[in-house]
Amino acid sequence: MNTSLVGKRGETKALLITEYGTVRLFPQSDLSATALTPYRLQWVRFLVGVSMCICFSFAVISYMREPQQVDVDAYDRMDASFRGGNHRQRTLILLRHAKSSWDDPSLDDEQRPLSKEGIRAAERLGMYLQETGVDIPEFIISSPSVRTRSTLALVRKSWGIRNDVPIQFEERLYDLANSTYRNFVSQLPPSYTRVMLVAHNSAIGDLALQLLPNDSIQKKFPPGTFCEIECANTSWTMLEDGKGKMIEFISPKDTQ
Repeated sequence: MNTSLVGKRGETKALLITEYGTVRLFPQSDLSATALTPYRLQWVRFLVGVSMCICFSFAVISYMREPQQVDVDAYDRMDASFRGGNHRQRTLILLRHAKSSWDDPSLDDEQRPLSKEGIRAAERLGMYLQETGVDIPEFIISSPSVRTRSTLALVRKSWGIRNDVPIQFEERLYDLANSTYRNFVSQLPPSYTRVMLVAHNSAIGDLALQLLPNDSIQKKFPPGTFCEIECANTSWTMLEDGKGKMIEFISPKDTQ
């Protein structure tokens, strides 16, 4: 709404009530131009909105027409999150305890310590692994016997295994020493892909023979032997016998 008023100097002015409820005074000569301002603003807003919609539409069409690069690793990680694991290659390290002592016949088998020769061999093995740059395991499981604990402690120190690498002592590795570790390995945590077992013969040697091709390894697995096997599958539960690849086979004689 607008109403004509007369100013102090006789100039005719217009009282303009805009659509926003504000009251403004304008010279009568400017009324026609000024009264259209709100409508012009509406048109400007409309045109800007239309332009933005058109630009956005063109951007979407261009994006959809361009070939998108698929992040395979992301899909692997997503799939692994549902399965509780991942698709990285599995590596199993088998370490038989170093030579033990029979000097005290009164000790139970589980309590037998390492011999002096076994202590030296375990220390040499750890230094050899460190010097040759063999990767440390992500997770270690050991039999709780004195000779396996001692072997692990000596190798761990001279190899330089960090304190944050988890170690678990599992009674089953002692109980199954004359049986098989095959089912035990299939139950390893899927989140770890490089695991070391510190255990006993004959089970640890039989496991190596089972996972590797027939001509990959000798049947002898002497005390203090280190064997690294790259498994054929990416899941502990799906390991195939005879399909593993031997990466390292180190006996005490190799470190002398």
